[in-house]
Amino acid sequence: RSLGGYGRFKKCQGVHDKIFARTYVITLDSDIEGPNTINSDGIKLVLVNLDLPYFSFKNAQELRKKINLELNLNRKLSDLSEMIHIFSTHSHNAPDCMGIMPAPIFPDIVWVQNDGLYLDFVIKQIIKSIKDALTNQIPVNIGYGKIQYRYNVHNRRSPEGTHEILHPYINVIRFDDKSGKIIGAITVFP
Repeated sequence: RSLGGYGRFKKCQGVHDKIFARTYVITLDSDIEGPNTINSDGIKLVLVNLDLPYFSFKNAQELRKKINLELNLNRKLSDLSEMIHIFSTHSHNAPDCMGIMPAPIFPDIVWVQNDGLYLDFVIKQIIKSIKDALTNQIPVNIGYGKIQYRYNVHNRRSPEGTHEILHPYINVIRFDDKSGKIIGAITVFP
């Protein structure tokens, strides 16, 4: 499998660091049935963060359809788009699961066409991570905060080097167990 981003023109030669699909499934207190129980009826929000360079909208929609079937959600795609959110860390050292590298800016590179096998594997692992999250859910307190940060958040592609600031905020969602111990966080930084 080829790596995605920054002109990595060699196939992977092994695993340096593991990559993950980190999944949060949000339900209401009354929907938690205890360990080793999957209750998909009460799902309000699913957040999946992938250690991948990118994950397309088309693939996210296909994933939502498969989640709908696997978990018997019986929801419309429009509802699933509101409920299931897929993010990528934009790692430049993770496999290219979509076969889009190299970009047209590298016309002389001979590239192996994406066979879809890795993408299928990724989708199966994401669905497994959602089932695992449902099976192992615990009550949590959720907090949100943001702070303005105006350093190193410039658009490198802006015309004539103006380096406009695109989004000067760091957003954090924090998940604490009932004792107040942090058990997870999601950070969005431009």
